[in-house]
Amino acid sequence: MRGCAAETLGELGRAEEAAQAWLALARDEQMDDWTREYAAEALGRLGRAEEAAPILLALARDEQVNVLVRVRAAGALVKLGRAEDLLALARDERVDGWVRERAAEALGELGRAEEAAPILLALARDERVDGKVRLRAAEVLGRLGRAEGAAPILLALARDEKVVWWARVGAVEALGKWADARVLPELKRIAREDKSEAVRRAAQRAVERIRRRGGAG
Repeated sequence: MRGCAAETLGELGRAEEAAQAWLALARDEQMDDWTREYAAEALGRLGRAEEAAPILLALARDEQVNVLVRVRAAGALVKLGRAEDLLALARDERVDGWVRERAAEALGELGRAEEAAPILLALARDERVDGKVRLRAAEVLGRLGRAEGAAPILLALARDEKVVWWARVGAVEALGKWADARVLPELKRIAREDKSEAVRRAAQRAVERIRRRGGAG
């Protein structure tokens, strides 16, 4: 109800009243996390970044908050241009890996790839981190033009049969997009020998894709 009222105030052009309503919702710890995050985003859209950002940052850091809400809050910070907040969040090793990865990715979206890349590389290399987070971090490294650093990690993920099969397929597919001919011998081995048919097929497709780009082998 309170969210609907705030929406209505905005639609009526009563921006200041709408902002106050969203701010009250975002700060209300009795409200559910999804509503608070949505309210903080709405506050930001009204140009109240200085009030919205601390709330989003607090939600992103809070281990009691649903991880999807925390990731969404980190992503919302990029819309507010809060590069320093994102950098602090991405560097904080106490924060969940998914949240740190999203913060580093968002940092790259703000043109801070030089600062994002080392964080993403560390996440991708860290075997204590969930394999899916490592895959995502390596994929983003490739998009940021750091494929050389990402390739060994993606190969390691692709080979690791303890990692869920679809994450291994994702690692192989990422190699097909960005890696050069140096990964072909290992990809061909995976295509021949891996126990997972899905991984074998993905590896063969990746080999063909690299060859089409001019890779040897």
